[in-house]
Amino acid sequence: MSYMTQAVHRVEHSDRLTDEALTQEIVSQPNKFTVEDITPQLLAVDEVGNFVEKMGACFDTHEDLERDLAQLEARGDLQIAVVTPTEIEITTLGVEKGSGVEWVMRQLGLQKDQLVAFGDSGNDLPMRPAVGTFVAVDNASDEVKAVADCIVDSILDDGVAKWLEEACEGRYYSLRDS
Repeated sequence: MSYMTQAVHRVEHSDRLTDEALTQEIVSQPNKFTVEDITPQLLAVDEVGNFVEKMGACFDTHEDLERDLAQLEARGDLQIAVVTPTEIEITTLGVEKGSGVEWVMRQLGLQKDQLVAFGDSGNDLPMRPAVGTFVAVDNASDEVKAVADCIVDSILDDGVAKWLEEACEGRYYSLRDS
């Protein structure tokens, strides 16, 4: 299994994501390792003073992912998004793309119906309830397409750019409605 953490160090090594912490300088340190057992890495994340916002894990098989997913979910303090059949994204409970969108919305004084999000995989699903329009690209997972308002061309075919260009001109673009 491979995993990647993005350790974020904030002033006074805050162990909580707060509005104040988000205004402070962030230094990221991506790491990638191949391991047989992710447990030691999770224990390192739990250490006081080590603030990790996200850990990605890629498994050799879907069965390996399913086995470890149940164990991770049993902790009760993690949020797990299945990105692909063999990849997960692990965050602290309540820290995901949807909560990030909601934070930005509050900071900018926007309303939900003013927001659009684009998605292609499981870690994008938490944005769906936080925005007025959710757009899936054609190469998105079936799960993402199922909750999208519309589906546009794939990322490789500039689906997001086409949607944005049309929206700026006051037109609605969709390869097909979901």
